[in-house]
Amino acid sequence: MSRPALIVSTFLRTSIPKFGGNYEVVHHTEYITNLIESGRIKLSKEKRAKITYHDSCYLGRYNKVYDQPRDAIRAIPGVEIEEMKRSRDRGFCCGAGGARMFMEEPVGKRVNIERTEEALALKPDVISTRAPSV
Repeated sequence: MSRPALIVSTFLRTSIPKFGGNYEVVHHTEYITNLIESGRIKLSKEKRAKITYHDSCYLGRYNKVYDQPRDAIRAIPGVEIEEMKRSRDRGFCCGAGGARMFMEEPVGKRVNIERTEEALALKPDVISTRAPSV
């Protein structure tokens, strides 16, 4: 991977070309994973933990970035990732996009509560996400 012009939100990856920009845009999870794989970041301290990772709607479904966040987590010695049933391109919204977490649900439970319960059902030590809420 060449050195990126911008290391930013994937929102800019889809927005910059609309305004005439022609830059390589890399999400920070992609950049960090590249640094780990190239040996520029060395993770040596062991952390015994079971982690579940929540896929951000925008990073995942809109930008197809699924592996790099997980690869960065797996690079930590001693860490185990356990996937939720609804993950990757079948992921479930955390409710933060469009401020859904602040809306009252007329039927059923709130989206953010349902997603949090899914994560907690795995009994992880850590719930990791790139999304604004879970």
